[in-house]
Amino acid sequence: MTEKLTPKFEIDIEGSPAPAEVVEKVIAISVRQDLHLAESCEIKLANDDLRFSDGDTFVEGKTISIKLGYTDGDLTLVGKGTIARREIDFPERGGSVVTVVAYDKRFALKKAVKNKTWTDVKDSDVVSEIASNAGLTADVDTTTDTHKYLFQKAQTDLSFIAERALKNGYLCSIDRDSGKLSFKKPDTGDAAGVTLAWGKDLFLFRPRFTSAEQVNEVTVRGWDMASKKMVSGKATPDDLTSKMGLDKIGADSAKKAYGARSVLLPTAASTADEATDFAKSVINQAAHAFGTGQGACQGDTRIDAGTVVEIDGVGKRASGKYYVTSTLHHYEPRGYTTFFDYMRPGDSPTPAPPPEEKKPAAARDDGPKAETFIEYNLVGLGVAVVEGTEYTVTLPNGSKKTGKVDATKKIRVEGITDPGQCKIELKLQDGHKMLGGDGKS
Repeated sequence: MTEKLTPKFEIDIEGSPAPAEVVEKVIAISVRQDLHLAESCEIKLANDDLRFSDGDTFVEGKTISIKLGYTDGDLTLVGKGTIARREIDFPERGGSVVTVVAYDKRFALKKAVKNKTWTDVKDSDVVSEIASNAGLTADVDTTTDTHKYLFQKAQTDLSFIAERALKNGYLCSIDRDSGKLSFKKPDTGDAAGVTLAWGKDLFLFRPRFTSAEQVNEVTVRGWDMASKKMVSGKATPDDLTSKMGLDKIGADSAKKAYGARSVLLPTAASTADEATDFAKSVINQAAHAFGTGQGACQGDTRIDAGTVVEIDGVGKRASGKYYVTSTLHHYEPRGYTTFFDYMRPGDSPTPAPPPEEKKPAAARDDGPKAETFIEYNLVGLGVAVVEGTEYTVTLPNGSKKTGKVDATKKIRVEGITDPGQCKIELKLQDGHKMLGGDGKS
């Protein structure tokens, strides 16, 4: 783990660094990043002289940006927004405290409830138009379906865009650096930007695995008003955008435990393609809700909503990659911590393949095989074995060696090329044969 020292922050107000009298009064900073909510920045300051509650340093409407990091490295922009409110606390004991709260530009899309109609238009075109009307630049992935009619019915622009994002399986966010409204497919792939290990830089990890809401098939039905016919689309777990390197997903576990589950959803889809896109979006959300939870680690600006983290040291089922859905970067003078929520579609990551076994090298023919021998000592057999007694030795390959006992009372047979069990027979003087014990060459 990289050694991280004293945490550090920078605050800009209207594009300029905050003055020293602001920096020295900071008690805490919190930046919340979320896939579905406007990003928020909170700065808590000592307000003993009521400077920040009565003055205009943090007046509503000003923009602020926050960078976090450590004294031994570069700082990273983690939050940027427009001040929407100030909260003032006058406690029973101690001085006053003020909390400044700012939201990103998505906040501008919820000012009013609207009714509007479009004809022959794509969702991506509508999002670009709404962003432009709100003074924003849009960065969108082009959608495929063209709607004969599209209605915004008593909705804010933000809730309407969120609805279109759900129907297409997209995410709506504000790019922190460029300020552009992003309307794109999520990247839930296998590439992890950060690896955390429990007991090291991972302080807290609380995963939950539940099969309660898992589905094996989603059917979406709509109505084509022009042809006066029903349209439908289907999706299965095979339509997941990513399994995040998992060898089994929650829908498979639920099917094995309880049987297959299907859901039917009515919608305003007017084409089969539109219904299919919505079905794929629903089954992706349901699948990724199988593994959810919270974690906390040493402050790390690389962990952002929409990134992938890899967790180690928490067992086979819980280890692996997770898709981060929200983060809270919290700074205090005593430390910097990142809290995060996450999800993934299954458990038990696929183990790495075992290393290939090295095959033994082929045996080399280095010439004639080495020879061995067998030797019998004929002393202590319980009978008199005299010099000249005839013997027969049966070798492992079945061949026989014959000879006569010499004065040493030992029999030695050389040149055995196939070691193994040997047997000896002695022809005694009384004409009987004696079968000696087995021996090994």
